[in-house]
Amino acid sequence: MKISTPALLCVLMLASIPARADGSLFVHATEGAVHLRWNAPLGEPYDGFQVERQPAAGGAWTRLNESPVTRMADVGQIRDLLGPLAENFLTFFDEGQSSISSAALAEVMNDPVARGLIQLFSVKIQAMGTVLGEVYQDRMLEDGGSFRYRIVRVSAGKESVWAESGRTVTHGVADTVPLPSGLRGEGAEETAQLSWDHDEGLSRSGRLVAYRIYRAVSPSGHYDLANYDSVVPTKLNGVLPEFLYLDQYLENGRPYWFRISGVNVLGFEGARSEAIKVVPKDMTPPPPPQNFRGRLHGGSGEGGAMLQWDPVAVADLEGYRIYRGEEPNGEYLPIWPDESEPTVPRITYIDADVPEGAIYWYYIVSVDHSQNESRSSDRIQIFREDRTPPARVTDVEAVAIDDGDDPGVHLTWAPNDESDLSGYLVQRTTRISGTGDDMTIDDRFFAADIHLQEEPRYVDPVPVNSESRYAYRVLAVDEAGNSSEPSEVVIARMPDKVPPTRPAIQTVRVRDGKVAISWLSNVEEDLAGYRVYRSEDDTSFAPTHPDLVEDLEFLDSPGAYETVFHYRVTALDLTGNESDPSVSLSVKFRDDQAPPAPPIERIDVEDAGLHLFWGPLAEDIDVILVYRQSEDESSPKTIAQLVSREQDFLDNDVQANVEYRYFLRVTDERENLSPPGRVLAGRLDE
Repeated sequence: MKISTPALLCVLMLASIPARADGSLFVHATEGAVHLRWNAPLGEPYDGFQVERQPAAGGAWTRLNESPVTRMADVGQIRDLLGPLAENFLTFFDEGQSSISSAALAEVMNDPVARGLIQLFSVKIQAMGTVLGEVYQDRMLEDGGSFRYRIVRVSAGKESVWAESGRTVTHGVADTVPLPSGLRGEGAEETAQLSWDHDEGLSRSGRLVAYRIYRAVSPSGHYDLANYDSVVPTKLNGVLPEFLYLDQYLENGRPYWFRISGVNVLGFEGARSEAIKVVPKDMTPPPPPQNFRGRLHGGSGEGGAMLQWDPVAVADLEGYRIYRGEEPNGEYLPIWPDESEPTVPRITYIDADVPEGAIYWYYIVSVDHSQNESRSSDRIQIFREDRTPPARVTDVEAVAIDDGDDPGVHLTWAPNDESDLSGYLVQRTTRISGTGDDMTIDDRFFAADIHLQEEPRYVDPVPVNSESRYAYRVLAVDEAGNSSEPSEVVIARMPDKVPPTRPAIQTVRVRDGKVAISWLSNVEEDLAGYRVYRSEDDTSFAPTHPDLVEDLEFLDSPGAYETVFHYRVTALDLTGNESDPSVSLSVKFRDDQAPPAPPIERIDVEDAGLHLFWGPLAEDIDVILVYRQSEDESSPKTIAQLVSREQDFLDNDVQANVEYRYFLRVTDERENLSPPGRVLAGRLDE
């Protein structure tokens, strides 16, 4: 056996063909005959095949051929039947043979390469079925009768059923070959690339195994067969090619119309599809422009890029197309001409959209009348320096926190919206003097962090010393290194954790029925007030009042008399820091309130003198003192000390015609002396 080099290459590229499985039977009915085709055993010797049919309703099988259908062994007869195509088959056998033996055929069919090619030939060349003894025509028809068919293999005098049709056939009812669907085409260089939907199931059943393409130069013109050899779809690496047929050597720019029909395994052709139009086109690109160059165009900070190139001298040049990207090896997009502009053969273009800070890369291609693009020119770079600083940072806030996970100064601000923003620079100074309107801040600020902050927030981990002050400002920085004007300065002050000095108590004494506590003044500027504590055991002290005392003295009403009370005082600042308590001082709380003196209600003039009367006395009055003052006396004098609870007194030591003024004072059991009572005057006339 020998295989030609072209045939071998064909098989090596062939991954699969739409061959039917061994033992299958394909039946196709026409008006005058029923055509049958089956696959002979591959690589097995056999004597021939008998054809039989049976009514669809059942019954006996009727043998149709008097002698078995056999393969053709005579080489001369094969050449007469196949013509020039016979060499595609005979190339597998030794030259000079006049007859092909069964053993020689079995040897060839056992070779997978040869078997694959012969299967392909049997699909493309329908007469191969006669050569292999795989076809039969039943012309003994019974109009309207329905039958099924089977093939009986004859081997070494023995018969066995080899294949049976899967359907019944009605005589007089012709079968049709399915119409291929989805015909589509695309023009290429002097070529029409055609494709259509391929149905693997129809192919394997034998109903649609090959295709014929017809071409015309007008939609209603004469259609000639474009493919003299039927198209059999074959897979490469298990995948059908994108284009199933290439019609070559066509004229670019000229329209062609194509139709397609299907062919079954017996060689019967079906109807032709609707026509589609395909125009071959020039696919040869023009040469690229040379000396592509560019420079900035316009004033500083604004303008674009002027691009220039040398013209391309080709007859079918339509114009040029410019592409732009932001990375040398990144994505490039066309910027000129746009979709609304025609492609024109000019040699200068100005890209007006080159903002500050932009780095653009460009290349140019030539475009011919068929819209073929040349390969790209050399890439060039245009850079416009960014000199515009970002906007000033606003809404800066600073909060000092001296505890938690992030002690320090927490700063936030409103984010800038520049697309080229690189970050924020936070600056700090501690050179702050004065307070309020007299505060001054040194203008020498230093970076709080050498790194730019990407987010509009920052925590400055400064020492949390009490009342330390820090001034901050924030600047926005873009990718070109331009800095904005500094923001407004904000000040953060660490919380005050230093309490005032402890106060010093001056006196603790009983006064007017209360305990009067006084102390010396503290000198802190942020002093909020004082808190007075009381204790009966000089150990457990409690505040005497919920509110702070702003004065330097406090009057306390402690409780029961004759009890010793201990006092101490603390100072508090505006932050709430409380000083250590003062040294405690104690006092015995006693009643120092004198009872009220009863008022003299009347003075009666009697022979014996002036008789004084007053109202009821308080229970704790111990002594009643009677005071008198005449017109000639400069001050009152005690004239009586009554130790009983009398409510009257007779002054018999008076002179006639002299006016006397009287009032009472009393003392209680604790010798508290009351103030003078009401003064009442009396006179003894002759």
